[in-house]
Amino acid sequence: MIKGMRLPFLLAVSAALLGQSASGSRNGLQSYDFPAPTRDLKIWLPDAYEADKFISRKFTRKPSVSSPDVVTLRLDFQPRKQPEPPPVPLEPDLMKVDPLLVDLKFTGAVARWRGRPVATARYEGFVQGKVGVYGRMAWLPLEPGTVVVNLYAEPAWASTMNQDWDVILANIEGQLSELTLRERAPNRWLAAKIVSVLGCLVALAGLIMILARMSEAMGGAVVSLGLVLPVIPIGYGFLHLQKCWRGLLVFFSGAGVFGVSLLMER
Repeated sequence: MIKGMRLPFLLAVSAALLGQSASGSRNGLQSYDFPAPTRDLKIWLPDAYEADKFISRKFTRKPSVSSPDVVTLRLDFQPRKQPEPPPVPLEPDLMKVDPLLVDLKFTGAVARWRGRPVATARYEGFVQGKVGVYGRMAWLPLEPGTVVVNLYAEPAWASTMNQDWDVILANIEGQLSELTLRERAPNRWLAAKIVSVLGCLVALAGLIMILARMSEAMGGAVVSLGLVLPVIPIGYGFLHLQKCWRGLLVFFSGAGVFGVSLLMER
């Protein structure tokens, strides 16, 4: 019986190991990791790409006998997060990433990426006024804020560039960057903080009212403990409801106001 169970067990273990190895590699692609502040970022590129030895975050598809096309990938990390939804990018947004381009024809748009709207662009121009290129860009909401993908090639190799573009965007990994309430709606965030402080002050006033009743009945030592553990005066208030109902009412009113502040921050 035990021997008969060994074969299914070994098959299950082998399948699990194969699944783990498959998840760590992808056919025809190689991965690149990045240091801080983008440790979570990983990009998968076709095997023909190589990292530039002198320029960081630059990768080039090396020509071969079967595929003589040359395509260049540049990545740019920006700490500023994109608005939600992002605005249509303009030519100055491109120039911040690649100021060497001249004689530009630029077309910006907003597209969907992993269910989220992202700023994208297509352009034509000349690198340092010499080499004409077609290019595509995307501003992806990835930590530390925005990761800009810039892929370009000479016009004769535009089809390979477009093919690689789909592969790169489908296989880039990283932690999505989300706008906080403070960044998205600063006035609402400030109002929520004011309401939360007000709620805490009202609730504290209710506790002090109950502690005053406790002090009259039990002395100062228990009152000091009640300042550390609010559950003690609340429990005392419920046990002596006739004397402490006003304090309980004030406390729970403050707690309600604090709850409203939490709803405002959602």
